[in-house]
Amino acid sequence: VKTRLFRIPREQLEDQCLRIQEENTLLKQHSRAQEQKLRRLSTKLLRLKQGPPSAGRDGELEDTLQELEARVATLESQRRALQSKLSLAKQNILDLGVRTHYRPRTGEESLGVDGDGGVRRAAQTAPARYGISSQEDTRGEIDRL
Repeated sequence: VKTRLFRIPREQLEDQCLRIQEENTLLKQHSRAQEQKLRRLSTKLLRLKQGPPSAGRDGELEDTLQELEARVATLESQRRALQSKLSLAKQNILDLGVRTHYRPRTGEESLGVDGDGGVRRAAQTAPARYGISSQEDTRGEIDRL
């Protein structure tokens, strides 16, 4: 047996050992999960056997209640995650607003007079209106030009 062992490369033996250890770990986890499931089912069976006939309905209601509680917990965690994303987005927007640098207007600029003495058009600061038909949009563009 020892002579066969030395013929197999050490790396191959180490890899095989690691694979077997990982498989063992996975099997142990699966076994624990199955044991927990078995305990829950046996407890449920004992409750059904010992309780009155209406207890079956109570057990079903209890199961439904547990499922709904789990769903509520999931939804609450999703809500918290979305709220944190929202606050992060708000903070990013605030940071962007702070970073943009506006140069202060001087006397002539605030009056709407261009540096060459001509009258400068005011920038559009109002948001675009919703619900305007494309034909009215086009007319507005033509009138503006």
